[in-house]
Amino acid sequence: MTREPLRDSCGPHRDFRTLWLSDVASQFGTAVHFVAIPLIAATVLSAGPVEMGLLTAAGTAANLVLGLPAGAWMDRIRRLPVMRWAEAGQLLLLASVPIAWWAGALAFPHLLAVALLCGGMFTFFEIASQSHLPTIVGRADLSEANRKLHTTRQVMHFSGRPLSGVLAQFLGATNALVASVLGFGASLALLGRMRPEHPMVDSRGSRGRLGTEVAEGLRFLFAHWLLRPTTLFSMSHYFFLNVYVAVNVLFLVRDLHLAEGTVGLLLSVTGAGGILGGLTTRFWSNAFGAVRAMIVVTVVTTPFRLLVPLAESGWGIALFVVGVLVGGYGTVVFAVIQVSLRQSVCPERLLGRVNASTRFLTFGAIPLGALTGGLLGAVIGIRATILVAAVGMTASCCWLFVAPLRHLREAPEELLAAETGLRSIVQPPKPDHHGEADGAASR
Repeated sequence: MTREPLRDSCGPHRDFRTLWLSDVASQFGTAVHFVAIPLIAATVLSAGPVEMGLLTAAGTAANLVLGLPAGAWMDRIRRLPVMRWAEAGQLLLLASVPIAWWAGALAFPHLLAVALLCGGMFTFFEIASQSHLPTIVGRADLSEANRKLHTTRQVMHFSGRPLSGVLAQFLGATNALVASVLGFGASLALLGRMRPEHPMVDSRGSRGRLGTEVAEGLRFLFAHWLLRPTTLFSMSHYFFLNVYVAVNVLFLVRDLHLAEGTVGLLLSVTGAGGILGGLTTRFWSNAFGAVRAMIVVTVVTTPFRLLVPLAESGWGIALFVVGVLVGGYGTVVFAVIQVSLRQSVCPERLLGRVNASTRFLTFGAIPLGALTGGLLGAVIGIRATILVAAVGMTASCCWLFVAPLRHLREAPEELLAAETGLRSIVQPPKPDHHGEADGAASR
């Protein structure tokens, strides 16, 4: 039976509660600047589709440079100090935007640099956080801990994005970033209350060359029967999702002629779907099994994104709401299950590198998709670009039908153990004559 990670008032579960609260504050800050920065570009600096694509790409471009080595570094050093420095860095960078605006010196290159550097800080924070979590709650509690984290992240997105839109409408988009700065400040203060990792990462142990260690993480990822197809799906999905993200604010502001407050509200719809996804992930896992649930939910919900490019002003906005709500729901259910399984099947000594390799491949597709979206928006139009994105996300589901993934209900118990050697972990399970994998009986 799954333990509740937040019920203990002391010990490692107390650290999870502190981490959880810190993540709430951090995700609120992220949700606010997710809306505020594109609005600043679109309404204050009069950015076009190509500039909006560059801005979206800048937020994740650092992952292409830092993603893989960051994973190897996280397997060598303590992760909590990295998380603290990353939050402090984002706080200072975001604070520079309203300060520059008040001084009359804000320009698009400044905004682009802030997005780029904040993306680098976020990359370090996420890799460190995902690698630190199993040392706090233990692998038996990973699914429940990830469910809580993802659910509250979506709650913050749901509340922070419309708040950012309202603040932008009444106070100005640049002033709205002050709320984001306050969120990162609260997160930093909470992280300061956490104790050093136990067990700590042994930085004195044997080390190979950085390139060799990075390659080991990539080999494990691509050799693994579960991680390879789910990562390939995430790469394709995030690429086309960010073709859409690059132009969605322009679509709402210029095609549908909506005010900033309404834009913020509509951008929060994804968060609403994510909240529902986080709350119902356990139901899907119990009903279908963790592995099969990833496939069923994703295949059923992703095609709803085809409704988004059909949206119009007035009642036609309902098509946007339904498409984004259902699509966001499926994305979060998939993410919760995928990250829990990845943390479970990965040996502790490779956890940072495998997390980083996954982020490098999936988040590395984000700037490429954003740049593509910006260029397509300028060439074929914004609505046509959103249609291309929706079709691409739907087609990405094909990766989830590869063998042996489609035969499984649950990941076999013997593959959810600690380090037993690379060969025993990455070998795919063999379906029995009933079409289910050995050891994958329903629980």
